Amino acid sequence: MVVRIRLVRYGAKKAPVYHIVASNARTRLTSKPLEKLGTFYPRPNLDDRSKHIQLNFDRTKYWLGVGAQPSDTVSRLLAKAGLVPPKNLNLLNRQLYNSLENDNYTNVDKCNPEQRKFFSNLMRKFGKASGKKSHFAQDYTYRLLPTYNQKQF
Repeated sequence: MVVRIRLVRYGAKKAPVYHIVASNARTRLTSKPLEKLGTFYPRPNLDDRSKHIQLNFDRTKYWLGVGAQPSDTVSRLLAKAGLVPPKNLNLLNRQLYNSLENDNYTNVDKCNPEQRKFFSNLMRKFGKASGKKSHFAQDYTYRLLPTYNQKQF
């Protein structure tokens, strides 16, 4: 059974809300999913102009570990959340991204100059969910919301 992580549209007319679900790849979008992993609110919040992503990290990591394939849009959202590397990196940048990930750099000052330059370009280009500019909507930021079973720090 091939499992895909994809978006299913809910909500009212002109007010979409997307559920991030794990479902069988051969079934229709309207069929019952295997599991609901989170929610994506694409309409910006009027207060801080941010789009909200609510995601269950534990279950999403489980499905990715089992071999579920995210759709293109979901993979971009998961890259914003930091669960998967961004897709459109060339080989050299992917190696630098993996070295940053493997060394667990929390402070950019500890990086060598090449990694620091790459990291700043990556943050500028893709943005993180912590409020940086995004590459698929220039005016909006993306904010991760904690789920019901996620630890709040």
